[in-house]
Amino acid sequence: MRTAGSSQANPFACIAAGVSSLWGPAHGGANEACLRMLLDIGSVENIPAALARAKDRNDPWRLFGFGHRVYKSHDPRAVVMKGVTRELLAHLGCSDDPALKVAVALEEAATKDECVLSGCLFRVSRRCAAERKKIKGKNN
Repeated sequence: MRTAGSSQANPFACIAAGVSSLWGPAHGGANEACLRMLLDIGSVENIPAALARAKDRNDPWRLFGFGHRVYKSHDPRAVVMKGVTRELLAHLGCSDDPALKVAVALEEAATKDECVLSGCLFRVSRRCAAERKKIKGKNN
């Protein structure tokens, strides 16, 4: 929004630009992309295969929730959100949600995985994105 505002555009256009910049799976839409990923994994038994796919540089499938550009080791907001989420879901009687079970097990598995811990997973996804851009550029 500040970037759009620096061009002295109409305030409504600046607000629209700020809201629009949150759209998409790499930023504000990451929550939706993460839920889709959990549904795609389906069950706790599929987590090892999902981690293997995430590490395969030839597979476009991505593991959301790991490898934040700013928070290199962990997102400090997650500690607070995890506690509040558990409390809210227990209050609502939704503690046995299948996607939640996958999310909890995925976090446990991923935080023990050497590739995820070393940041290699993030580098793999960045390298794949760069390679896809290169290929796309050659096809134009």
